[in-house]
Amino acid sequence: MIELPSMFPNIFKHAPLRLRSNVLLYGPPGCGKTHIVGAAAAACKLRFVSVKGPELLNKYIGASEQA
Repeated sequence: MIELPSMFPNIFKHAPLRLRSNVLLYGPPGCGKTHIVGAAAAACKLRFVSVKGPELLNKYIGASEQA
């Protein structure tokens, strides 16, 4: 279900379904959440950017680790 909208956008554009654009994966560290998302993005030929929590705390790169 993840790949189909990116493989057949013309079909899903006219479908009466409202597609979700977000997914929340929850689990302990090291269980493969990032790996699964990276593999799904590669299969769909989509761009995936992994961002860690502390990187979101400041707009300047590396500034949140110094504080």
